[in-house]
Amino acid sequence: MSRSLLTLFAPPEEGEYVGDFGMLCGFTASAGVLSRIAETFSGDGSRPRLAAFIHPTALAVTDVPGLAWMHFRLPLPFRLLHAKVALLGFCGPTEYLLRLAVSTGNWTAEPLTTSIDMFWCADLVVGARDLQLASDIRAADDLFCWLRKRCSDDLLQQTFDGARPDELFREAIDRLPADGRRPRFVDTRKETMRAQVMERLNKGGKGHLVIGSGYYEQGVSEDTESLIESLHDQLVRDRKLAKDDVALELVLNEDSCQGLYECAERLVGKGWKLRRPGSHHKGHGNAKLHAKYLYLAQHGGKGEIGRAQIYIGSGNFSRAGFESTAPHGNLEAGIVISPDPTLSWRNNAKNSIRSFLPGDFGSDVELTALAPGYAFDPPPDPPPPPPVAFVDWAGGEVRAPAACEVAVQVLGPADAPVELPCPWPAPPPAFVTLHPTGWKVPVCADGALVVPRRSAPSLEDILARIGQFPAAPIGVGEEEEEDGEDREGIDRVSKSEAFEAENNATRTYPIRQMMRLMTRLTEAQKNHDPRDWQRWCRELQQNLSDLAQTEPDMIRPFREACANPLYALSDMEFLPAGVDRQRIEAAIRHITEAWDLSGARNLWEHTP
Repeated sequence: MSRSLLTLFAPPEEGEYVGDFGMLCGFTASAGVLSRIAETFSGDGSRPRLAAFIHPTALAVTDVPGLAWMHFRLPLPFRLLHAKVALLGFCGPTEYLLRLAVSTGNWTAEPLTTSIDMFWCADLVVGARDLQLASDIRAADDLFCWLRKRCSDDLLQQTFDGARPDELFREAIDRLPADGRRPRFVDTRKETMRAQVMERLNKGGKGHLVIGSGYYEQGVSEDTESLIESLHDQLVRDRKLAKDDVALELVLNEDSCQGLYECAERLVGKGWKLRRPGSHHKGHGNAKLHAKYLYLAQHGGKGEIGRAQIYIGSGNFSRAGFESTAPHGNLEAGIVISPDPTLSWRNNAKNSIRSFLPGDFGSDVELTALAPGYAFDPPPDPPPPPPVAFVDWAGGEVRAPAACEVAVQVLGPADAPVELPCPWPAPPPAFVTLHPTGWKVPVCADGALVVPRRSAPSLEDILARIGQFPAAPIGVGEEEEEDGEDREGIDRVSKSEAFEAENNATRTYPIRQMMRLMTRLTEAQKNHDPRDWQRWCRELQQNLSDLAQTEPDMIRPFREACANPLYALSDMEFLPAGVDRQRIEAAIRHITEAWDLSGARNLWEHTP
């Protein structure tokens, strides 16, 4: 799998982990990237797997299956939600794993294509004794809890298949040790990014300072001290940077360097080297710097870097991003980490720190090449949040949640405005559009979110996917990635083709096909976690019923013999311990009706 922003949301490569629940925040997010993130994290959209806290916009992406878009109440507690963080939970057979990720890039296509960004992430198996990482995760969770209190979280308060979507996640967070260790993770709810980053940088008279940012402060004049100069002076004053014989490097977009354009000559005169963006990753040749980082190291020569620290975060080196708190500027977040001191500054070294720092440190930017670029255009005022976070469907009718006390209108089945409750014949929609705002909200039915149907699965589809549950649905799998980098997607296609070839060899033997299906289902079913039981029964009911359309030749001999093979699924031998047998029996009744086997005898009953 390629190392990209999407990788942050993929389950660990080692261990049988599946995406359980997670939260992410950011300034902007696109529909395409959010959809890929949701499917990378978990193929299941029957409950909210991810909660997205994005700066309010009229272009909110509220119709991604399995993703809860968190609508902020007004007035906003920040001028700009600029923090880019993800806190994710992965459930394994016996363990729960938490992942903290800090990014400089938004949840859009740019970090994957046209901009150079950075991210840091770390995994913690709950119960492992990593007190520092546990402290970082607790600090990030505190930020998300703060955000959640300022949003409508009605969807996350619901139960899906008998449990709240974040139930295991919250249990895992609560199990983390709380020893009072200072977190490396910081945000600007109460203190500025500058104060917190400076506090975490160690003393020691370092000899190398690199600052990089896609956006710098505006309004700097030749007579005004810039933020960069102020930071340098403070580092020297606090004895964290040596006064003399120091390597100073500033990475910027030469055609858009904002206020640095006015003071660049002065900075160069004080020893700063101006550097272009650079990256070791293919495809970044003409990419713009969007990352924000500060690198402070003991040595700046060609040997080992020695003791070093790096700030990575969302806060640009501007007054709003680095010197303001959320109520008066941006809500930012970042982390201060310590890289391996044995890394080398040498560009062609086997283990070079320059592989991680986005900058072309081999050449200078000429002053004549600089341009201030365009000023930041703040987003428009957000629209009011929707009156409901979801709607319910039951008995051929869509209705507002029971707690809703206002009238709600949606675009009905005929795309005309109707007031809830309103008739809506089966099958229920996955989302409805509120009128007149245009907000899309998810639909709950039978204790789960309605998942958009793609197409009726074939036998090959189901056989190829059984072993991937609960990480992915039983039926039709994820769509292939467009960039050709989805190695797992290629493997899935290969497996599906293998099942199809095997099935074609037995297609003239429909009874053998049915026995293969029942054998695979019962073998998989008995080993499932009881927590996935309701979803398993629901997906069996939905996907096996569809085989009446796609595999009529396989079902016909059983209809003619008046024999029902489905009852093997309710045999106690093939049930996970402690599950409700009535759920699988109800699913069998539904499939039996779809297959036109009502009244057929149980194929597995022994008659004297």
